[in-house]
Amino acid sequence: MKAASKRKSTNTCRIYKKRKRVIPKKKEKGIIKPIKEMKSRGQRRKRRGWRKSSKEYYRKKKEVLKVLENVQTPPTSPEVRSPPQQQVARQLGRKKVRKDRSKAYRDIFRLQVALKREETLKKCIRKDTKGIVYITTDQKKKMLLLKVMTSEKQPCCS
Repeated sequence: MKAASKRKSTNTCRIYKKRKRVIPKKKEKGIIKPIKEMKSRGQRRKRRGWRKSSKEYYRKKKEVLKVLENVQTPPTSPEVRSPPQQQVARQLGRKKVRKDRSKAYRDIFRLQVALKREETLKKCIRKDTKGIVYITTDQKKKMLLLKVMTSEKQPCCS
């Protein structure tokens, strides 16, 4: 019985594939015309055919649904005691909380990494600037004057 249904399904699949190949070719040749290009009598005939086929399709669909409704299924198994709804809701809430916490943990970790990076950068800058003595503007002026005066006293080598 399964083999027959399998054959039938593969056969219909073959038919649809063939239609997909053949119909565009027929349209190109002009054998199948679009409804706009048909005369009024042909249009009426075509639309009548569409109505008939759609009625048939929906009738078959209804029959299948009726058959499925009337199928006798075995009785349901006795109910297993499930946890009260409040506990289930609480568990779902816990999942949400865990998601929020995990996001917070990720953010904290990211910030800690950034902080470490900044601290190491700060240490490097401290090491680089350890020997530098900051001079005020008055001291700069005095140093410039001294340089000028010392340069005047030294004889020119050239």
